[in-house]
Amino acid sequence: MGNNFRITNDDDESLEFDKIVLANQAHESKKLIESCDKQLAKLLDSFKYQQNIGYLHSDPSQMPRNVKLWSSWNYTRKIKTNSMKLSMTYWLNSIQRLNTETNFFLTLNPEKKISDREMHKEIIFTHPIFNLNNKEIKKQILARQGQNNIWVCGSFLGYGFHEDGIQSGLLVAENITKKNRPWTIEKSWNRIAV
Repeated sequence: MGNNFRITNDDDESLEFDKIVLANQAHESKKLIESCDKQLAKLLDSFKYQQNIGYLHSDPSQMPRNVKLWSSWNYTRKIKTNSMKLSMTYWLNSIQRLNTETNFFLTLNPEKKISDREMHKEIIFTHPIFNLNNKEIKKQILARQGQNNIWVCGSFLGYGFHEDGIQSGLLVAENITKKNRPWTIEKSWNRIAV
């Protein structure tokens, strides 16, 4: 039957599978398969990540002073310090089309303190850091899809966005099932390095 994989959960229950689909970030996938596919694990280890602290809040001081300049994504950087660190604020009402008069924002790495009374939640995110080598590594990973019955998908195979994760997951599903998705769009893989 080829490669079989036994997965044991925290309750000591074991299940056997003939294929593995790793649908998460590269550094997480690497940890899961380094004992059964060292070559793929090495490729996945080439992706670097950084932690960003995100704050869900309603404090408009994180947005441009002029409301007419508000967009779905807003970033600031302290020019005087020559820092490369960016502060990014997502206007969730615009992105998610929230039906509320209260503005909700998600700010990563804020430059200035967010009002305590406007704070809703603190979240730690892990985001990929892309470099010039990543394009070639992505191609190598995609060329290995299905070897040893291991498949990889995730946003890191594109530009790091959720839609890149979806596209790479659909590509894996179509390759495993040998069936196309029931809809078509032009350039459906343009964000993935195929």
